[in-house]
Amino acid sequence: MEQEKQKYKEAIKYFLNSKIFIITIILVTILSYGFTITNSSIGVDDTAFDRYYQGKEMLSIGRWGAYIVYQILNITEFTPFWADLVASIVIVTTAIAWCVFLKKNLKDKIPMGAYIVFASMFISYPLINEIFIYQNCNIAVMLGSLLASIGIMIFYENYQVLHKKYLYLLTIITLTVGMSMYEASAQIMILAICITAILMIFEQENKKQWKNILKYFSLALAILVISVILNSVIVKITYLLGVHVSEVAEKEINWGNYSIIESLQMICYEIKSSVINITYFPVLIFGISIILGFFISIIQYYKKRNIMIIILYLGMILSNFAIAILQLKGVIYRACTSWGLFVAIIALICYKYVSKYKVTKIMTTIFIFILVLQQTKYLNQMFYNDYIRYQRDLNIAFNLINELEQSYNTNKPLVIMGTPKKSIGKDGSQVNSLSVLWWGKKAFNDNGAEFIKFLNSLGYNFKRPSDEQYEKGKVEAETMSSYPQKGSIVELQDCIVVNF
Repeated sequence: MEQEKQKYKEAIKYFLNSKIFIITIILVTILSYGFTITNSSIGVDDTAFDRYYQGKEMLSIGRWGAYIVYQILNITEFTPFWADLVASIVIVTTAIAWCVFLKKNLKDKIPMGAYIVFASMFISYPLINEIFIYQNCNIAVMLGSLLASIGIMIFYENYQVLHKKYLYLLTIITLTVGMSMYEASAQIMILAICITAILMIFEQENKKQWKNILKYFSLALAILVISVILNSVIVKITYLLGVHVSEVAEKEINWGNYSIIESLQMICYEIKSSVINITYFPVLIFGISIILGFFISIIQYYKKRNIMIIILYLGMILSNFAIAILQLKGVIYRACTSWGLFVAIIALICYKYVSKYKVTKIMTTIFIFILVLQQTKYLNQMFYNDYIRYQRDLNIAFNLINELEQSYNTNKPLVIMGTPKKSIGKDGSQVNSLSVLWWGKKAFNDNGAEFIKFLNSLGYNFKRPSDEQYEKGKVEAETMSSYPQKGSIVELQDCIVVNF
């Protein structure tokens, strides 16, 4: 144990003594998240802090870890700007943890440049925007990714060197807490299992070790399954203690509802649909990484004559779609937090092999430098798009408020009808730039409550309608024009109807 601690201390010291590593990490983080940290916006789910934390909806959907974290940080109503800062720091910590882990186990087989490439690609991978803009969970999601990574690292060290039973228990606890932050962190766990299994091949240099690799992989998956079961038990306990079962989260598993052939066809279709969306820059990078990984795995197979390399690489690819495969549903980009780790690992391996020659090393360094800049640029663009969306929502909200205050009795409840403009972003993103007004009107089937809460977040106190008043609004809206046209606002005896 002491010897392993010393190795980790030496690995940490290796990075702390590298000014170029530290400076690069800081610069990439600032370039990636500086804008969104200093320019906050309110979007989908961001008005529902009271529902998720004070009303325990976060417990209802099974994310008890996230609930605890936000209670400790006291982020249950107002979101401070430093919440995004904390989330970005956790992303950086995850990148550094992987660098230290790989350095400790691979010793001098990987150059410093490769670690810089890994950390830079991981931190700036733009798909993270899909979940980062959710203020009510981004810290928890990033913590889930960190704990998923650390949990598998503990398991690897224990399996390879330490052989302590209590460390298997620690692994289970770590993975369980990670899943309680965000269930999609399970994808990172599976990906990390595949990565560390491949690491065993390169660390031991033994061609006849497939039985040991299979044993490692099987035991790791067993530990993961135990963690899933433990997490489910904890969630059930919260239900027994009075927490209601959520009707919001979509977690149903649809295996058994279709034939095996139909299920496999659905999986192939959904994976294909998500990957061919190459107009979306992070998806393009992910697709290229898959192709590069195939070439590398085939080359290494012929070099080491170990078929496990190809099998585990296929496992790496499929792990990025684990949630979609389990649920037989479309790939949701905000759940694909594992894609950044996959892309970063492929980039590290590519750099390692091309850096053997001076010319290719220089050319690759220049290319990676440009690519990382493009990733930070695209990530900023996505954050900016969402910020502009927020400004549009604010403009509509203030215009509506001014009109209501000037011409109507605002002591009456507001009934929001119709459908505000969805305002979806371009380039294939799924949630970036979605209008909070559009979401607020339909969210939770609660009579437009989140729409009204958004108006109230601007310093007002509009009242929500009763079910009876909402039904009156439905009837009235059938003959009304759409906002902001004349006749889109009608004042009834006991409420005001606004039709979009």
